[in-house]
This record gives sequence, C-alpha cells and structure tokens, in this order.
Amino acid sequence: MAEKTRLKDLTADVKRILEVLEIRDRENAIRFETLESAVDALMQQKTANPASSFQVPNIKLDFPRFDGSDVLQWIFKEEQFFSYYNTPDDHRLTIAVIHLDKDVVPWFQEYYVKFTALANRVQGVTTEALLDCFIGRLKPDIRRDVIAQSPSTLIRSVSLAKFYEEKYMTKPKHYQPYTTAKTLTPNTSQPIHQTIKSTNLPPLLPTPTTASTTIRNTHIKRITPAEMQLRREKWLYYRCEEKFSPTHRCPNKQYLLLQCQNADSADLPPEPPDTEQQGELNLLQEHHLSYNALKGASGLGTMKFQGLINGITVQVLVDSGSSDNFLQPRITHCLKLPIEPISNFKVLVGNDNALVAEGLVKDLEVRIQGHSLTLLVYLLPVTGADLVLGIAWLATLGPHISDYSTLTLKFYLGNHFVTLHGEQNTLPVVFSVPSGLPPSRSQNHSIPLLQGSEPVKVRPYRYPHSQKHQIEIMVQDMLKEGLIIPSTSPFSSPIILVKKKDETWHFCTDSRALNAITVKDSFPIPTVDELIDELHGAQFFSKLDLRSGYHQILVKEEDRFKTAFRTHKGHYEWVVMPFGLTNAPATF
Repeated sequence: MAEKTRLKDLTADVKRILEVLEIRDRENAIRFETLESAVDALMQQKTANPASSFQVPNIKLDFPRFDGSDVLQWIFKEEQFFSYYNTPDDHRLTIAVIHLDKDVVPWFQEYYVKFTALANRVQGVTTEALLDCFIGRLKPDIRRDVIAQSPSTLIRSVSLAKFYEEKYMTKPKHYQPYTTAKTLTPNTSQPIHQTIKSTNLPPLLPTPTTASTTIRNTHIKRITPAEMQLRREKWLYYRCEEKFSPTHRCPNKQYLLLQCQNADSADLPPEPPDTEQQGELNLLQEHHLSYNALKGASGLGTMKFQGLINGITVQVLVDSGSSDNFLQPRITHCLKLPIEPISNFKVLVGNDNALVAEGLVKDLEVRIQGHSLTLLVYLLPVTGADLVLGIAWLATLGPHISDYSTLTLKFYLGNHFVTLHGEQNTLPVVFSVPSGLPPSRSQNHSIPLLQGSEPVKVRPYRYPHSQKHQIEIMVQDMLKEGLIIPSTSPFSSPIILVKKKDETWHFCTDSRALNAITVKDSFPIPTVDELIDELHGAQFFSKLDLRSGYHQILVKEEDRFKTAFRTHKGHYEWVVMPFGLTNAPATF
C-alpha cells in the first residue's frame, strides 16, 4: 500500500516537472523568435545603408580649452564634441565653463559671481525678483536679446547672457567711409590748412565749392585700416599697447576720435533683421489688451453692460483701448461652446506681460439690453469682465456716438438706431481711494511696554535695487497723506515690501523686536468655529474688503515714537496703526 502511494507521488512530481519544462520551452521559443526578428531588422538596416557598415573604433576625445582667442573655432570644436558624445543640453554649459583658461574665467565669473554672492545675502526674495535684478543690470544690447527669449530660470538667463556676450565680442563693427570734412571747435590759435580729396560717392549734404577747409588742430588720432588690421591680428587695444582681455582697464584713459577711411566697408551688405523677433513684436503690437480690461478698473474709454449668452448673465466691458474681443474661458467651459484652436496668438496686456489665447469662438451670439450681436471672440483669462468688446467690434459699427460722461453708446444696428446705457457707479464716495488721516476715535491704538524695556533698534535690511525706487515712491505718498512723519525717536525697526496677489506692493514694518517687549492684550479674538455658528440660518452673505484697514485707526500721540522705522532715505514714525503690531487685531 505504501509503495503504491509513493509511486503515485513520483508520477505526479514527474508530470509537474514536464509541465514546467514545456512552459519554459514555449517561452524560449518566443524569445528566440524575438531575437531572430531583431537580427533580421539589423541586417536589413545594414543592407539599406552600406555606408554605416564601417565601425569607428571607440576614440577618446579631449574637450577643447578656451583661452580667449579664436572664439569661433572653439565653439565649432565644442559643438562637435557634444555631438559625438550626445551630451544633454543641461550639461553642456557646465562642461564648457570648466574648460575656460586664463583671463576668460574672471571675465565670465565677474558679474555672475558677484550677483550670486549678493543674492545669497538676501532672504525671502523670489526667483522672479532675482531674475529681474540679474537681467536689469546687463548691458543694453545683451539685455534686449535676453528679454526677447523670455527665460524662466536664472541658469537659463546666465546661459543666454553668455551666448550673446560672445556674439557681440566676435561680431565685427562696420564703419562708414569718411566723405566730408567738418569744422571742429578750435583748441589752439594757429590754424592748419588741409586739403580734402574728393570721392566718387555723392555727398550726403551740400558741401562748399572750395577745395580746402580750415581745420583747427584738435589732437585727433586717426588710425589707418592697415594699423587697425595689425592690432586685430596681434590682439592689441586701440588705446594702449597691452593685450586684449575682457577684464582689461586702460591705465591712461583719453577721449580720442577714431576715423577710419575704408572704402570696402561701404560695399558690405546691411545685416538682415531678426525676422522672428520682429514678427513677434509686430504681433504683440497688433493684439493688445488694456489694463482696465485686464483688472476691471473703471477709466476713460470704458463702459460696462449686462449681457446674456445662452441665457447666462455675463459682465460686458466695452473698451476702446483693447484691439480685439476677448471672452473668459470659464464661460465657454460652462456653456460648452465650440472652441477652435489657434496657434501663436499672443496679446500684450497693460502690465507689459504677454498672454496666450487659448482658442477662438466664431459667431458668438450675445444679447445686450434686448439687442442681439454676433461676435468673433478670443479666449483670454481676463479678470475685469466676462466679455471685453474692443476696437474690432467698434469698427464694425461705423459712425457711432460714445458719451462717457453719461455712459451711453449710440449706433445703427441694421435699420434701427440703438442706444446702450452703461452701468452707473451709484456710490463713488464709498469706492474712492481715501486720502488724509482718519478721524480720532475713542479707541486709538496704544503700545504699552514691559517695565524696564530698552528702546528697540534693529539694523535695516538690504533691499534689492529694483525695490528701492518703489520704497521711495511709497514713502513720499505716505508723507503727503500724513500717514507718517519724520522722526528722531530712539526706536528703529526695519521695513520690507511684500507683493500682493494683484502685483502691487505691501509696505510692512518688521515689528518683531517691538512686539517682544510689548504687553500682550487679553482681548478675546473669535475663532472660526464660533463665527460659523453665528451664521446658522443666514440666507445672504456679503464680503467686505477694507482698503488698508489698519490705516483707518490712529496711534496714540504718546506712543507714535515707538513705531519708528528706517529706510535708506530717512527715519520716520507712524501716525496711523501699521501692519505687524502684536495688539493690532484686538484694536481693529
């Protein structure tokens, strides 16, 4: 009985092994077929391209080093090196910088290293602000080309700046031939008569018929074409006898007038313009959106109406400062309107940025005050209104009357004379920008200090160069309105600018040191849960956003000297309650 059971187990094991072998045979057959098909494909490719049958041995190439001479040859060699080794684009700049020799290293590092060292000392500055500071301090020619490429990172900006710097250094300058003589301001009392030979070129301006012109001795150094070519070959400066280097500074600077008479330069063809950049610039100039339409600000040349698109109420803004008709994309997604794609359609907006249109909608029917309009609109994420009607629509009206004092628009639609009435601002005083100081109230803000506290004096921060001008403007505006006054207080706190969501700046005082010695108020500030409980059963909700709400409360006169702050232009103290004080929410 035991032998039969053992035999059955052995038979089952053998059967299981045979099944596994069969499965592996099938897998091996599939792999063999795959390898066979791959070999056949390689053989066909080799037969189709007999030139590739020659195999180049694995050759180790050395990256060319650059010492400041023959830039074009070095660029050609490094491009060949990158092509041979298939070097990724993001690694090429690092490899190239490592192989710079002699004076080229400080030439490249002089600006970038100084900028990086200064940027590392600043805390809380965004990448966009650093990018703006870096591009803003470049040379005008290089800055213009870098801005045209719209770099998004600092590394990309450095790479572009390096490329355009090499481009302008290797680009020869063309001089116009000297055709006429000019009478210069005399520096000495003895004249020198010099005869100017006539040329075959027609004069730009009528010249005297006399063959000689009196020219005073002005110590003008003229360099002949042969001398210029000799200095170029020897890499010598025009103003001194030293070798050329990017970081060179002449020991004895003089103001010299270089005049080169090179007849061949007149035959040189003019450089072709950059058609891609010129085309993009013309496109931006053709399509534009005003700042009023972008942000919804009321201004001259704008009217607002209520309209209907497929039964949905939309806000319509007629703006003579916009070139085309623009529709908010969320309207199309909500109504599921048919969208046609559009490529390379950029719109220059009022804040000097460019927005890309997401598409266009043809034959969009809009009803405004009972009148039907058929429009072609572009999809653009504007925040001022749901629909912006620009010059493209106004031009189709023909002769029309726009009265912005009464906010009426009169025109012919078909055979009828139509008058559209814009929305009137019924509360101009409420929405106007406040000016001057708020009235004195029974509860002005006070700053009680701990007993025995010393005056707070904190060293001011280092501001980016792009923010200094903005700080000066905001300080002058606050001085004019009386929000701050000059101070001689022993207290001093630093200030900082914080950017808001609407791209404007928020002037804040860093009062952390003052808050540390301030007696904290025990006023109970309600929590979010308590506020939500209070809204139980409510049906209508409203939102109130005060403009600089803290500035609507005065600081007690005996506590104003404690709010003193310092900028790079002076020392001031607050008359109204500033942002950042520890007891400010309780007072507000």
